Amino acid sequence: MTHALKRTRSKLLLGFGALLVFSAIFVFAPLLIHAVYRSVTPDALIQGRRAEYARMASEELVLAGTAKQSSEKARYQLYLWFHARGLSIDEGHGGGVFWQRWCDLINYWRDDDGKHFFPSE
Repeated sequence: MTHALKRTRSKLLLGFGALLVFSAIFVFAPLLIHAVYRSVTPDALIQGRRAEYARMASEELVLAGTAKQSSEKARYQLYLWFHARGLSIDEGHGGGVFWQRWCDLINYWRDDDGKHFFPSE
């Protein structure tokens, strides 16, 4: 085997290894972040937030206009709070795309209120 072929093979293996490491981080880092958040969140707080989420959802049935929109934004922030801990809340489907974990975490860190879901006030 020539020296150039060994060097090319070495670079190829290094590139493949880097891709593998990046992929593992992309897939497993959110799960680790969820686990850390979950481990430092008391169960009583989780149950309280679940009750608050349910209360807000039922109150929104009779709200309208900006009051409803304000409640929906606050409830979306709670939704992100749960998802940052890897907990489901109000899901009616079998899950989303695998990068949704990152999207939810980033929106949680940005303190997103979901204003992009609602028309301008």
